[in-house]
Amino acid sequence: ASLGAGFLAVAIGAVGLSYASVPLYRVFCQATGYGGTVRTHKGGADDDDGYDLPEDPSTLPGNRTLTVTFDTVVDPHLPWSFKP
Repeated sequence: ASLGAGFLAVAIGAVGLSYASVPLYRVFCQATGYGGTVRTHKGGADDDDGYDLPEDPSTLPGNRTLTVTFDTVVDPHLPWSFKP
């Protein structure tokens, strides 16, 4: 009887864990930003914008210039045009 009760407890636990896994994974992703989940900050009453940044972000340690280039080559059959 105790062996059957143990198997039943494991089965009930597995079903419960399977139902709880989706909400738990969602909470994990929101907390860590894992899986492409956007992390947001809801500032409190004493926060200006919710982030502790200096007036001039270029003074942050490890700051470097980031250059972004865009390629505007498109198929000639598409009705798209790009202008600088």
